[in-house]
Amino acid sequence: MSIRGKMLAFLLAPIAALLCVAAVIGYFVANSNFEKIVTNLSQEIGVKGSDIVDRWFEGIIKEVKILAETAEVRNALLTGDWKSLMQEYLPPMLKTRPHFETFFIAYPDGTASTTAGAVINIANTQYFLDIFRNNKQYALSDPELSRVSQNVYVIVVSVPVRSFDGRLLGLFGATLPLDTIRQIASEVKFGQAGYGWIVDQSGLVIAHPNKDVVMNLNVLRSSAQGYKGLEEAGKKMLAGQTGYQKITTKDGVVEYTFYAPIKAAEGWSFIVSIPEREVLGLVIPVITSILILWNNRSSCCQRNTFVQQQHDETSSQPCNSCRAIW
Repeated sequence: MSIRGKMLAFLLAPIAALLCVAAVIGYFVANSNFEKIVTNLSQEIGVKGSDIVDRWFEGIIKEVKILAETAEVRNALLTGDWKSLMQEYLPPMLKTRPHFETFFIAYPDGTASTTAGAVINIANTQYFLDIFRNNKQYALSDPELSRVSQNVYVIVVSVPVRSFDGRLLGLFGATLPLDTIRQIASEVKFGQAGYGWIVDQSGLVIAHPNKDVVMNLNVLRSSAQGYKGLEEAGKKMLAGQTGYQKITTKDGVVEYTFYAPIKAAEGWSFIVSIPEREVLGLVIPVITSILILWNNRSSCCQRNTFVQQQHDETSSQPCNSCRAIW
């Protein structure tokens, strides 16, 4: 190798080493920033999505409370005569509120009368116990089969009814078809293919764009149905956490699931699932910009080092007159 080649190799060696170091650092910078960006996305997407559903539930609960505080409901519970309430007062209100399936009242012994004309006993239900024993201001039930419509799952929303002196007279309730909740969840969309869904406090999927999944998939046992990563996310959901998880569906689609608790529905979580390609489409341009800035800084440092080396070598070379002597 010529002296020029040896000098060039000597000069380029540290630059190559710097490039390798820059590449390694760049990898960790990219990975770190990817985690930060996706974590921020989980806050933006999951939390905002759950807030939308939460506000909707708050509106439903407020609506049920307003009906519970009417004189007609109080009188029916005080007198034990529900005929006028169920046949005349509530049916017109039900027609103007298509998101509800039925209204009903229940007495302290569990006897309940509904707008559908049925008289049932709900003393053993959890929502009845939540109102009468646990003194809750409202209760949401687990999904259950409707006693009015065949093969329809509903959620029961119930609130206490009190006399003017504060005595608990009974409860007023309404049933919400799961399809109504599914429609609300489906309105929360992200990008081209992102979709919203809901799990209850047991991990059961109660709202999802794919109706075959509703009431048939529990996130805590999802690996048995071919899902990967969803069980880990499910445990965090039921713990009331906010975050994200990369999962693979039973169809082999890789998705990012962003989840957050629904405050109005204790133990429930709202989830937004987005295909990996869309998430990467959001994150990669940001990371690319970061890496370009990093590489520009690294290149600047490398150029400065190279110029300094050239300066040092030039300074160390003999002058023309000395070269003639050499």
